[in-house]
Amino acid sequence: MKVLVLGGTRFIGLRLVRHLASQGHDITILNQGTIKTQLPPGIKQLYANRRDPETLRRALRGQEFEAIFDITGYDLGNLKPVVELFAGKIAHYVFQSTSAVYAESNYRPILENFPRINETTPGKTLATYEINKVECEDYLFREYHETKFPVTILRCPVIYGPDNWMHEREFSFFVRLLQGRAILLPDNGTTLLHFTYVDDLVRAYLSLIGHEATLGQAFNIVGSQAITSEGYIDTIAELSGVSAEKVYLDSQAMENLERPVFPFPRTGNSFYGIYKAKESFGFWPAYSVNEGLRQTYDWWQRNLGIAKTRFQPGRLGYDVDLAYEDSLIERYG
Repeated sequence: MKVLVLGGTRFIGLRLVRHLASQGHDITILNQGTIKTQLPPGIKQLYANRRDPETLRRALRGQEFEAIFDITGYDLGNLKPVVELFAGKIAHYVFQSTSAVYAESNYRPILENFPRINETTPGKTLATYEINKVECEDYLFREYHETKFPVTILRCPVIYGPDNWMHEREFSFFVRLLQGRAILLPDNGTTLLHFTYVDDLVRAYLSLIGHEATLGQAFNIVGSQAITSEGYIDTIAELSGVSAEKVYLDSQAMENLERPVFPFPRTGNSFYGIYKAKESFGFWPAYSVNEGLRQTYDWWQRNLGIAKTRFQPGRLGYDVDLAYEDSLIERYG
């Protein structure tokens, strides 16, 4: 199969490219060329600013693909030029969205037909990222209904796993626990967290191609298990061979801190239904939370460890400031 991956040089896109290559597909990736990484042999690389239709046309002139995996579509500005260029020319377009598009609900699990956020949605802080993803989804659904543009949308919560460039997420807890630091948790540690393991997401990408029942549809892709915030820390501690000291902080007080200290949802309980994906294209996650974290921890130890883990200020609005955390632990511990 001839495929185009928009992105392809880190985390989700990189894992996808490696899996596609292992299956013998004809792969092209397109990005701005700012991130250098080791790709499998035979991958064709194109460079363009996808917000600029002219540079896209130049880069993709004469190229034909059966499927496109869009990992880097974040707003209409960088989505529409790609869709317009390939309208009527591809069999399948897979768009990576987010479970952050869902409005607050009194019901669990959250299903694909639940209401999504908009500017008037009560009870949820609206971020530009979330609203932009809703606008992208709306545009793609319209294109499907009006022109039969062959799109499938995947919604994921927090994605974790090997090759994660967001070190402030699971890798930061590997560091804290190995350094013997106490962990700040919201409330009493019972907040439910529901994650997507990156290789399960890649399996979903590969599984849905060719299934007409997925066209014009959105699917939750997430693990089969949720885990409490305390269970998450205890699992990592067990993998690391250490014990976890925990300090509990009222979730509202944690929300009001000068700097964030917990990179995952601090209030509410995240739990998403995934039966639609199973019924439509036979997908079910292969990795439990424990196994996904074990694979991630083993990869981190081999490739990064404490010495190469970097907490860069401003990435995703979350800065890991261990000195600040120490001051809170001293105050509340």
